[in-house]
Amino acid sequence: MPDLPPVPPIPPVGAIGSVDVDFSDFEVNETVSQALESASEGYERAIEVMHSSREIHRDLKEKQRDLSYELRELDRENNDLAYRLRRANDKNKEELRGEIKEVEQRKVALEVDRKALAIETVKLKEKQQQEKAQRVKERAAYYNGLTSSLAETLCLYGNGLKALPKTESVSIILKSGGKKEERRYKDKIFVFSKKDISDCSSDRINTAKLLKKATAYEF
Repeated sequence: MPDLPPVPPIPPVGAIGSVDVDFSDFEVNETVSQALESASEGYERAIEVMHSSREIHRDLKEKQRDLSYELRELDRENNDLAYRLRRANDKNKEELRGEIKEVEQRKVALEVDRKALAIETVKLKEKQQQEKAQRVKERAAYYNGLTSSLAETLCLYGNGLKALPKTESVSIILKSGGKKEERRYKDKIFVFSKKDISDCSSDRINTAKLLKKATAYEF
């Protein structure tokens, strides 16, 4: 399974048009970090589970290879005994038949082990699919929380954007926050108008409305 990206750092807000906006005085990082702590921890737990499943799957593959090698060796040993039995005198035939029987018993035991490993592998794959779905869920929760927290921060501290002209906008880029395309996740961009931010700061609209009015796209 392809790796998910690590939990990204909180992106800076700035370089908006020709105006640089710095929210550091308003302790934006602390506000967003506290709001995202729970979602981030769940996301990290999902990644740890994924690594654990990979190790288990690797161990199962190694066991399967070892069993296949042992079975091939037993087949060669059995063929050699059968060849010797066809050319043996009556005195040695009974001993060779006993050896062949022992080899067959060992093969049966190995086949039982191989079938058990096959069942275990199927169960592991099903578990990995469930864990993959959980990681997708945790990832979505993380980025949804990040988006909501950043929008809430704009509402709380939007009045501090006095240097930003009314006709300008605030763009926020969430690295790897979009949909997956091939082996990478797209960045997700939100564009908030200064007017909408001001309306949210003055409680004319709420955070959900601010997000709904924002222009969102992926790149």
